[in-house]
Amino acid sequence: MVGIGAIITGLFEWLFTVGVPYQILIFAIVTFVVFLFMHKISKKIISEDSEPSNVDALIGKRGTVTREIPVDGRGYVKIGGEEWSAVCQDNSLLREGKKVIVNKVEGNKLIVKLIED
Repeated sequence: MVGIGAIITGLFEWLFTVGVPYQILIFAIVTFVVFLFMHKISKKIISEDSEPSNVDALIGKRGTVTREIPVDGRGYVKIGGEEWSAVCQDNSLLREGKKVIVNKVEGNKLIVKLIED
């Protein structure tokens, strides 16, 4: 960014023979404009490629209860080959083998809801 500002300032000096105050002004303006342009482009690239990572990627995934989730208690669900600690969203009993969907992640536990058949 600074390099582009310096090159443009050099071109202005070479073509128009401007004084030092104008060189500083041209350098500052060009560098600022290039910074804004690059920031906008990099933000667009990053937002296009961003995908949920780690446990956030589990939201919306379906799984199976592997250890019963008691009322107001914690059990385990299997999602994508991994077991996760989970609680039921509506504080109801979820028996082993029931199908669930992940609605939320709080710390190291998943908040799940029963999938009605």
